Amino acid sequence: MRSDEEARLVELWSDDVRRLVARSAGPRLRRTRSVSDLCQDAFLRFFRGLDPGAATQPTEDLRRRLLRNARWVVLDAARAAGAEHGESAAGDGAVARVADRDSGGDDGPVTLQDQERWVHRLIERLDERDARILRLRLKRVPYADIADQLGMTADAARKRHELAVRALATRIRVEES
Repeated sequence: MRSDEEARLVELWSDDVRRLVARSAGPRLRRTRSVSDLCQDAFLRFFRGLDPGAATQPTEDLRRRLLRNARWVVLDAARAAGAEHGESAAGDGAVARVADRDSGGDDGPVTLQDQERWVHRLIERLDERDARILRLRLKRVPYADIADQLGMTADAARKRHELAVRALATRIRVEES
């Protein structure tokens, strides 16, 4: 395949690959590999497996094949990173370079504490009742106690928690895209 054809496909599908990799790579993997590196590996694996001239016309089959390669790259990297258990050696989760999720950076390791701070910031942007229920459930407060605090039944508290989790999941998808 010619390099201009490859460059055209990279430009066409790089956002799709980046979104998939960013969504699929967990905190442990992001401590050792950047999203950019994983995307590059996905494209390399994809291009190595293509027949010469296959990319003259971008098709949905090629795109699906590329995204499948990206999933495999993330899975392979995650398996390799799985041997590195635990948090960073810095003790409190601090590391030399930390990606700032709000600024879109992905060039440094992301600790569990970074992930937790990010999720708590997203929770604070939700409706006050939903945010309160999520904070209480994160502290493992039983639904009956939440119901007493908010003046509702335990079943209503459970349902509100389910709706709050859905709202948070939607917020996370919006933030990651």
